[in-house]
Amino acid sequence: MPIPSVPSIPSCKARCAVLAIAAGLCFGPAYAETWPTKPVTVVVPFPAGGGTDLVVRSIQPMLQRELGQPVVIDTASSSRRERPLPSSRASTRH
Repeated sequence: MPIPSVPSIPSCKARCAVLAIAAGLCFGPAYAETWPTKPVTVVVPFPAGGGTDLVVRSIQPMLQRELGQPVVIDTASSSRRERPLPSSRASTRH
């Protein structure tokens, strides 16, 4: 009798994430609200071309269809991470 394989932790997390998104899209229409009224921006905190970016881009058409609004994907770039602190936060240091 073969022993069933145990999925690795990353694949379990990925499956749980997909399941959560699917459940959210299934139960969303039940509320019948007129939200959102503006374009939706999805912020991906990793550079373009990575795994997270590819997943978000693959579900973008489905999100646009379900939400009835444009979905904009904003990916992080290395220049954005190197931005200095705003002057208001820098001036509060003692």
